[in-house]
Amino acid sequence: MAVSLVTTTMKLTLLMSIILYVAAGGVIGGFGIYFLLTPLKRRAVVLTSEMIIGSLAFFGFVLLTSLIGFFGFLRPLRRKGLLNLFIWLIAVAFIVHITLGGLAYFNTLDIPRSYSEKWQRWDSAVRVSFQETGQCCGYNDETDFPATTDLCGAQPTGLPGCVDSVHSFVQSYLKPIYIVLFAFTAVDAIAVLAAFMVIQASREERRYEEFKRASQISELTEISRLNLKYLQSLHQDLQSIPYA
Repeated sequence: MAVSLVTTTMKLTLLMSIILYVAAGGVIGGFGIYFLLTPLKRRAVVLTSEMIIGSLAFFGFVLLTSLIGFFGFLRPLRRKGLLNLFIWLIAVAFIVHITLGGLAYFNTLDIPRSYSEKWQRWDSAVRVSFQETGQCCGYNDETDFPATTDLCGAQPTGLPGCVDSVHSFVQSYLKPIYIVLFAFTAVDAIAVLAAFMVIQASREERRYEEFKRASQISELTEISRLNLKYLQSLHQDLQSIPYA
């Protein structure tokens, strides 16, 4: 009876990690689709169209990686190569998540200063959107590159600058982004660990099967040798019998 070292628990853990990996990728892909279908002028200053399309491309990468892992999961003993590829692809994703999450986090540390220059480069439509939504004028104050509107004109208005409004808006996007990306690294780690355990168990099982076959061959060889020795002895005994 064959002994399987790849236990049901190992296989279920790998399957659940693949499902979790797809679900986490689906969250990112879902946000990408939502942002793509609901364009917002102010959002474009934080999430560019390239970033949104990149999130959709990443979801495609997640699906491909998950399919590779799933096919490896179905026959782990014979498809260790797919599981190894699955681990390498997730390792690449892990590095990407850490890098992008770190960039998003560090961008939140000094939003007021870093977005001061960006405010000056934004077109008037974007600045108007911030001014109307935040009931503000200009960036640091109403004289700091304001967009001329009925609310924010040539005459002093006493309105505050939009720096706090911009800070709150950018923070509301960047913080969830780096939290999701850092959380995704935990999913990466779980998937890699589960796949690695299955691969190691598969290797041990293959070694066990090879050792078992070698033992059986050795046993059969020994039996054959003993049978041959017995036949030779019998032949000698028969030759020693005198015939009348």
